Amino acid sequence: LPHVHLISTFRYPLMSRVELNDVTKWLMQAPSIARDKAPFYWTYLDCPADSTIFLMWQPTARRGNEFSSDGYYWASPEVMLSNPLNNGLIYFQKCGWRAGEQITMHSRRRFRLAHARDAQVANPPQIDPNLWIVHYGPSENQDRYPTSSFGVPPQIQSIMNNRQHLFQLGQIVRKEFMLSDRVNWPQIPFPQRGQSIYVPPMQQQPMNTRTAYLGGPGGPGQPPSKRRGQQAQPGHPMGAGYPSADGALDDDEDVHRGDMFDHLSPREMSMHRYQQNHEWMEEILSSPYRIGQLESGDVLEQLPKKPYTGRLEPGLADKMRERAQAKIAEVQAEIQKLKAQHEKRMGEFKQNTAIRDAEAELRVYAGVGSEPWRLEGRVEGEEEEESYNKKPSRSIEEITADVEKLLGTKAITVPEVSRVQDGGYQQLAPEPEIIAPSAGACPRGGWAFRGA
Repeated sequence: LPHVHLISTFRYPLMSRVELNDVTKWLMQAPSIARDKAPFYWTYLDCPADSTIFLMWQPTARRGNEFSSDGYYWASPEVMLSNPLNNGLIYFQKCGWRAGEQITMHSRRRFRLAHARDAQVANPPQIDPNLWIVHYGPSENQDRYPTSSFGVPPQIQSIMNNRQHLFQLGQIVRKEFMLSDRVNWPQIPFPQRGQSIYVPPMQQQPMNTRTAYLGGPGGPGQPPSKRRGQQAQPGHPMGAGYPSADGALDDDEDVHRGDMFDHLSPREMSMHRYQQNHEWMEEILSSPYRIGQLESGDVLEQLPKKPYTGRLEPGLADKMRERAQAKIAEVQAEIQKLKAQHEKRMGEFKQNTAIRDAEAELRVYAGVGSEPWRLEGRVEGEEEEESYNKKPSRSIEEITADVEKLLGTKAITVPEVSRVQDGGYQQLAPEPEIIAPSAGACPRGGWAFRGA
């Protein structure tokens, strides 16, 4: 217990600062999470990264409020704070550092709920004082000091030496279990040097191959693998325990840094595969049923409504063919209907496109004449300086005929101004028709001369 932690697999977001309202909400939800949603597992903590949040269970009857080692060197003892109702406790470490760091840049806060002594509430909420929210974050600027100004007490140095000894013996096999299932809690006896109980027995067997030597720790009397020490962080003999947040995934859906297999070495994948197969074999061997009664799970989510295997009765195949042909005909009819709708819609699109093009041609159309007072056109022979005054390739009559043919209707002229009532308006008298005189005729009262 001085070095191991019981941590929940429930994930919290990475936050450099936490608010008391959020922590209170998390602690109120913690009993239901521990009971129904997320399992727990025993592990070491090796300097968790800043912004990391854990849900832990700690037996206060045995450990009290003392926290197990986490790999950090803390400059001062924890400071306990409480709220005015005395139903919430905060244990605060202002500044700490990892081995090898020069500045105290880390802090830790632990939160838990407690039963209020003086408060009189009719129906108090159900809380678990053994559940803790532990948050690691950066220290404040005023709490950052050189680590050389702090000495390491002999008691703290002894704790760190014990951690190093435990890390050299191997890491704890991660076996998840529900907190309410006390019967199946895994037992963790204290390890002895030379024979580690933390790894599966098959890993303890000495093997002569080079791959086996690099894959796991040596046998009795052999030093631990150097490869494992090289993979650890500087200043730590072994990166066992909980993975750092730099390489861990924030959430199951957060894959911008890769999935879980991108952060696992081949040895770790082989270890997990061996553990999973070992647990499956334990379930099979400890099952009350015989081996012949066990079947592999089906890939189907559920069984079909009418499962049937064997030979069909006479006539059933013909009925099935008739139903299949009827279904095929129904599908073909639906396909033809969809095609007709598509053709109709495409025809409307083409019609709208043709009308839009005709309108664009009419916008730039300009009549041509010899009169200089033409406002909407241009004089014949004038140079075409503006592109929008260019004469279209088709005349107005051709454009109108194409639109009438496309729409199937006759185009009519719509005047801009319509006369509602004549009123005192009088129609202009028609101009008299001028009759040209015939050849040889002379004006009335004139003289006519004839040649000889």
